[in-house]
Formats: sequence, structure tokens, C-alpha cells
Amino acid sequence: MSQPGPSGASVWTEDTPAPQPQQSYYEIIGIERDADADQIRRAYRKQALKCHPDKRGDDPVAAEQFQRLSKATELNPSTNTPFSPPGTTTIADEKKRQVYDKYGANGVEMMDKMPFLDVSVILAMKNFFFAITFVSAILLLFPVFVSMKIDGKIGWTWPIVFIPSFIVLGIVLIGALLAPVSGDSEDEDRSDKKASLLSRVLRKLYNIAYVACLTVFDVLISLRLESIISVNWGTVFVPWYLMEISHFASGVYSVFMRIREGVYEAVPENLDEEEQNPDAAKRAYTMREILVILYLEFHFLVFRVVQAVMFVSKLDSDSMSWQVTFTPLYILIIVNLIAMLISFVALSTRLPSPAEKRSACIIFMVVFVILATIVSVFTYLLVRKISVNDGYPPASVVLIPVFFIFALLLCCCGCFLPCVLGAGLASMEDMENEGAGGQQAAGQPQQQGSLVPLGRRINYGTSGGKADGKKRMAEDPSSSTLTNN
Repeated sequence: MSQPGPSGASVWTEDTPAPQPQQSYYEIIGIERDADADQIRRAYRKQALKCHPDKRGDDPVAAEQFQRLSKATELNPSTNTPFSPPGTTTIADEKKRQVYDKYGANGVEMMDKMPFLDVSVILAMKNFFFAITFVSAILLLFPVFVSMKIDGKIGWTWPIVFIPSFIVLGIVLIGALLAPVSGDSEDEDRSDKKASLLSRVLRKLYNIAYVACLTVFDVLISLRLESIISVNWGTVFVPWYLMEISHFASGVYSVFMRIREGVYEAVPENLDEEEQNPDAAKRAYTMREILVILYLEFHFLVFRVVQAVMFVSKLDSDSMSWQVTFTPLYILIIVNLIAMLISFVALSTRLPSPAEKRSACIIFMVVFVILATIVSVFTYLLVRKISVNDGYPPASVVLIPVFFIFALLLCCCGCFLPCVLGAGLASMEDMENEGAGGQQAAGQPQQQGSLVPLGRRINYGTSGGKADGKKRMAEDPSSSTLTNN
């Protein structure tokens, strides 16, 4: 039994009964999982007549039983009587029953709190956040293992060090293989559906091939580092080159479609205006705009390819120093920092007041200095670590920015994004509640009672009254009566 302790809290003793396992709604009502509507009604009446407070008085056991029955049938014990149980029984309502069978009581609770969203969507989002949090946590182990291997703190082979990346890529590859091809829209005609289906199939095949190339590249690196295979590094980087070719082809197609469509002289105010005159407000891109588009689309790709080629050349032939090998990386950093500065100047000219310009300038300078410092220090330490084999600085110090990025990803996936989603859903629910309150304040009539299906009523009357009720149910099973709360 439970006895008060020295501080007033309850203390567990040997006489305390073990907690009872939680009963399902079917067990509470006393029916099988495949019970039909008539069996549910009879079982509900039987259980409610046994344990209702109006009949059992202040019996705590009966009150607890009625509370569980009320939860299973969505009754409010403080206002409802066995003669007029309003609401829809969770087990009797086919939709709620399906939700309960699949997701349990939590699914029904979600359905009641957020009726504007499908329960499967909510649970799918939860599973998605759990999956990306799990993947991010595993991925965080990879730079940790790499730094420990480089610093000589562990004697594992490189394939073992790469296990976190193998797990993550395996999960992504399985997801790409099992990803369904999305359904067609009902508004599309047959030719559009065929074209859309072909496009989705090609997109799925592209995703599978891309992830497969990345996985093979990851495996080849680990095997080459351990000298399990003796091919040159140019062969190891073949999957990487294939991925870059796909990036280039995708970029060319994107640029071509963008240039062909043109640019709006004035942004349309709504979709109807755009659909009525799709080409009325468009013009062709100027040569300067085309050059900007090409730069934004391909500059990072070009630097990546050049850096990969120089890196492979250094590993295979040792024809240059490590400082020269990372020249594309230096140029890329400087170019991006200059681009940030130009973007800020262009944005600041659009701000109306001097105070806003000063605030934007301060924020930009802080962000700019932080990013420039982190990237510059990381690049210097990386080159110093690779070019001079004296053990300084430790790999754990060099990879601090990488640890920070992966930890930030884990924090966003596990905490920030779910909180943002929950706040968004709560705001949507508040907006619906405010809308309902506004309608009531505007003088719209409020419901004074609730519709009670005849089959849900519990009758204490004579057998004649019961026969009349059964006769009415046989004539109209969906009949209902209005009972004031």
C-alpha cells in the first residue's frame, strides 16, 4: 500500500497492488474487435447501466469504471446521463474506429484536437522527424570517428570508421527504392497523365542512380584508404564525376527553361491574371542577366570539379604542394564573401530609413566576420594538417566547424523543426477557434442540444417502450432525437 513519507510524498510498500495493464476500448466496452454496430450498442447499454453514478452512487470502483467507459465512448460524466449520451462513440464511429485500430488512443486524441489534418499525416511527420533525427545522430559519429582515426586514438580500419556513413547512405538508398510514384491529378487528361507518370518514373530512377553513385564512392574511398584495393584515385573518383555530370545536365536544362520562359516585367497580382495572359508581361533576358544566371547556376560546380581534379592529381602524382592544391577553395571562399557584400549593398539601398540601414549593416558585419573567420581558420588548419605531418593541429580541432554543422543539424531536426511545426498547428487551431467565436459573437444561433442516435439511448422503460424503440430503429436506423444538455 501507499503510505505518506517524511516529506508528505507517498512511499511504495510491499502491500501496494501492482498497476493494472491498460485496457483497450474494446475490453472496456466488453466487445470483440470485429463487433458490429448492434453488438456495440447492446454492450454499451449493459456497461453503462452497471456503473453509472446515478445507479451506483459514490462507489469509487464504479466511478472509475464509468470514467473509462466515458473515455471509450466520448461521454462527459459531469453532464450526461445514461438516457442521453451525446457525441459519437469512438468504437461505433467507423472512421474513428479505423484510426483507433491503427494508431490507438493517441491517434483518436490527435484526430479530435486537429480535425483539419489527417492522423496519418501527423504521425507521418512525427516518424519523419524521428528518422531524420536518428540519421543526424548517426551522421554526427562519422567526423568523430575520422578525427580519432587520424589522431591515432583508435586502431580501427577505415571501413569500420566509415560505418556511420554506410548506414546513412543505406537508409537513403532504401528510401529511394521504396519511394512510391505519386498519383495523378484528377484534372489531368490522359496524355498529361502519361507524361507526368513518365517524368516521375525518370525522377525516381535518377534519385536511385544518384544515391547509388554516392554509396559506391563512399565505399571505394574507405577501401582505398585501407589499401584493400590498389586502383588510382582517379578511378575512385569516377562515381563523383558521374554525379557532377548529372548536376551539369540538370543545370543546363534549368537554365534553358528559364531563359526560354523569359522574365516578368511586372509580377502578376494573382494566379488568374497569370493564367489569362501568361506571356503578356514577360520579356527576354538581357545578356547581362543571362551571365548572372549562368554564374549562379554553375560557379560552385566549376570550382568543385577543378578542386576534385587537382586533389586527385596531388594524390596520384604529388606534382604540386598542398597549398597550391587548395587554390580553388581559396578562390571560392573569396568569391562568395564578395558576393555576400554585393548582395548586402543592393539590399541596403532598398531600406527606407537610416536606422534600418544601420541595423542591417551591423547584423551583416557580424555575420560576415563570423563566417569569414570560421572558413579561413578551417581552411588554414586543414592545409596545415595535411601539408606538415607533425601531428599539429589535432584532427579534432580541425574538424570543429564540421562538428558544429552536424550538431546544428541534429538540433534542428530533433528540436527546432518539431517545435515550429507544433507552433504552426497550434496557431491554426487558435485561428479556427477564433473564427468560431466570431460567428457566435455575430449573433449566429448556437446549438442548444445534441443529436442522440436512438440506438445510443439507454431505456429503463417498459417492454412496450423498448419494443417501440426497436420498431422505430428497424424502420429508420439513422433516426435520432434532440436532447438538451
